[in-house]
Amino acid sequence: TSAIVMSTTLLMLALHPVVQQKVFNEIFELIISKDRNINNVLTSLNYLEMVLNEVMRLFAEVPFILRKSSNNLVLNGLKLPNGITILIPILNIHRDETVWGDDATTFRPERFDNLSDIQRSAFMPFTSKFLLFFSEFTLKNL
Repeated sequence: TSAIVMSTTLLMLALHPVVQQKVFNEIFELIISKDRNINNVLTSLNYLEMVLNEVMRLFAEVPFILRKSSNNLVLNGLKLPNGITILIPILNIHRDETVWGDDATTFRPERFDNLSDIQRSAFMPFTSKFLLFFSEFTLKNL
């Protein structure tokens, strides 16, 4: 998992020299500050975090997950019975223009600088936020 994210990040940095320079500058500033406190270092790498998040958004390691409903559901008027298997298309959600804008398939780390609530919920790099996204997205699209 980590190796794939790191190798994809290196590829995206190589393909996007402006982004690469911003990451380099951020790391260089930390090096010359000589701050060796790991907590300060990790919290100072804001742009690098945005780059990693954008890589995980565009190149989700888990393209979809399956969940079984534990209750009867009604979604946009469609009745879903208890026990039905629901496919959650993470890769599609991560590239959905209604969530991420017209440039949803474009590598743009700056989008993580100011996420909307729906974007924050839709970002599922480790599949943990599905229920929050599902409820918010459903309520906004009823």
